[in-house]
Amino acid sequence: MFFSKELRESIYQEIYNTMGNVENDDYYYQFIEQVERQLLNVAIIYAKNNQARAAKILGMSRSTLISKLKTYQIISMPQEK
Repeated sequence: MFFSKELRESIYQEIYNTMGNVENDDYYYQFIEQVERQLLNVAIIYAKNNQARAAKILGMSRSTLISKLKTYQIISMPQEK
């Protein structure tokens, strides 16, 4: 598996514990948004702010990554030339 058993169990428990706290019956979308936001942040940091590398790690095009960064208002420093 991609994640350790402990992490999977922790994620399961967090989902289960927070599911009843959603007001608008759109838990799925709220959860996915939070996970995607964190994933993008970590990828940018891991790639040392290199958008092309971060996009490759995530398996998406650079333009898709940039679009998602804008959607979530994640600041990425301009690339040095």
